[in-house]
Amino acid sequence: MYFWVRKDNAALAQRIERGLQAALEDGSFRKLFQTYHATEIAKLAKDKRQVIRLNNPTLPTATPQTDTQWWWR
Repeated sequence: MYFWVRKDNAALAQRIERGLQAALEDGSFRKLFQTYHATEIAKLAKDKRQVIRLNNPTLPTATPQTDTQWWWR
């Protein structure tokens, strides 16, 4: 998910980023996510899934690395 703010509102962008990072660190983001997606999570059959990682060689070299701490484990 991405949040977009006007270019001249860097303060808002920083506030959103700080809030999301705090929610990730204190576990409230995961708790909220689980609240809304518990049914789908239960159906995942985690022990039977296979993760396939793909490289995208067409991404520009300046593309930031993916922050995987937001991913469901």
